[in-house]
Order: sequence, then structure tokens, then C-alpha cells
Amino acid sequence: MILFSVVFLIPLVFAIGWFLISKEICWKELGIMAFMLLIVAGISAGICYHSNTSDTEVWNGIITKKEKEWTSCEHSYQSTIIK
Repeated sequence: MILFSVVFLIPLVFAIGWFLISKEICWKELGIMAFMLLIVAGISAGICYHSNTSDTEVWNGIITKKEKEWTSCEHSYQSTIIK
């Protein structure tokens, strides 16, 4: 949520400031820019969220989250322990 706010709100504040000060862009262009910022911020936040939550996390040698991966093919084999 913080990433979304940073990616969306900071450029939007600058765009609104530019709109109010310079009058070089009309309100329709500001609306299009805000909509595009919303799309980019949403995609960026989604990518970061899913990449951060799909990994196995190890903190100080302790596994904090582990995903079980299931496969349809399993093989058993004999292991030999040499002492």
C-alpha cells in the first residue's frame, strides 16, 4: 500500500501543482494523466506484492514461510549411508 501511495500520489501532487501554476495543461489532460498514474501504480504494486509473497523467506537462518510444491510424479529410491 505504501508503494502504491508513493508511485501514485507524489506524481499526482506535482501534476496538480503544475496544472494550478502554469495553466499549460487542461483538466482533461490532468484526468488522463491521473488515470494512467493509477494504472501504473496498480500494476507496480501488484508486481511487488506478488513477487514478495511467493518466495520462501529465511531470516537469521530460520524459515519464516515455506510453500509446498506438489508434483504429479514421484520417484522413490534407495539411499545408502556410508559411515
